[in-house]
Amino acid sequence: MRFEPQLNKIAAYIEPGDIDKIAQQVDEQGVRMLRYLWCRRYASLDELKKISGETSHMKVLIRIREMINPTARRLLGKPIMVFERSAMDYYTGEHILHSWWLNEEATPSHETLKTPI
Repeated sequence: MRFEPQLNKIAAYIEPGDIDKIAQQVDEQGVRMLRYLWCRRYASLDELKKISGETSHMKVLIRIREMINPTARRLLGKPIMVFERSAMDYYTGEHILHSWWLNEEATPSHETLKTPI
């Protein structure tokens, strides 16, 4: 009897389909923030404010807390956006301070997202 290891993807990683599911349930600003994080892996609050078109940091934080993450919890069982005071970007080797990341840092694959920017 030959043993073959399971090669299934780890459930902790976020897939393009997960982003699409959430994007269908949130507004345009939320979709823009999710797409930006998917492409860049992390973003400062200033970057999220600019990409979403919000007028204040508080509005961005409220959108994450009251719309994006509750939708992700309902669909995926966990929040999709997490704040890190200090984190390492393993792709660039940079030490990133005070930024928002996709939960369990997703790596873009060959699949493309269905939701437009």
